[in-house]
Amino acid sequence: MLFKFRLAKVLGRTYRELVDGEPGLADWELPFWQALERIDGPWGDWRGDYQMARLAAIIAAGQGVKSAIADHMPDWENHLGGH
Repeated sequence: MLFKFRLAKVLGRTYRELVDGEPGLADWELPFWQALERIDGPWGDWRGDYQMARLAAIIAAGQGVKSAIADHMPDWENHLGGH
C-alpha cells in the first residue's frame, strides 16, 4: 500500500485514482497522505528551501561564521509584502 501511495504522489494522482480509477480524494485517504509525509519528510518547495539553508549554514560554518539553518530560510510570508 505504501508503494502505491508513493507512486500516486509521483504521478500527481490520488490513491483512489491510481487503484480504483475513481476521481478525487476519498475521505479515508487524507490520514494516509499525512502519515506518508511524516515518513518521507516534507514535500515540495519547503524541503528544497530547507536543504539549501542547511548547505548555506555549513558553508558559513566552514568560513568561521556561526549561524543557524533558520537564519538562511526564506520568509515567504513577508516576502514582497505578503504576495
